[in-house]
Amino acid sequence: MAGTFAERLTTLRESIKREDGKRYSLRDFTAACQEVNGETLSPEYVRKLLSGEAANPTKSVIEALAGMFDVPVDYFFDDERGTAMQEDLKLGAALRDAGVQALAMRAVNLDPGQQARVLAYIEEIRRREAVAQSGDSTDPGEQ
Repeated sequence: MAGTFAERLTTLRESIKREDGKRYSLRDFTAACQEVNGETLSPEYVRKLLSGEAANPTKSVIEALAGMFDVPVDYFFDDERGTAMQEDLKLGAALRDAGVQALAMRAVNLDPGQQARVLAYIEEIRRREAVAQSGDSTDPGEQ
């Protein structure tokens, strides 16, 4: 799951937002990296890092990006740690979503059996969406 440098950087950008809740712009990257360790990045270079066009940043750039998002440098290199951190980041982003919060708050007082039924219902909805998106009009449960 951890993926390439670009994928890991994109996960950080999508999961960790500015104080106002918006995604970091390319100019935000340049300012933040300058503040972290004096590293000067152009918005175009940041775009290339995010797209994977620039795949071999210097140690100083990596340290600036890690500092910007307050993650350890090895997030970008250690597959096991990177994967674990990506899962945590995605969970954190999901928990900040108002709809997910509403679901969690309503489910917190249910007994374990009721929670299991809610989870099963959600999984059924996800399964049906996957079938619908695949273009398969037959429901595997009906065969």
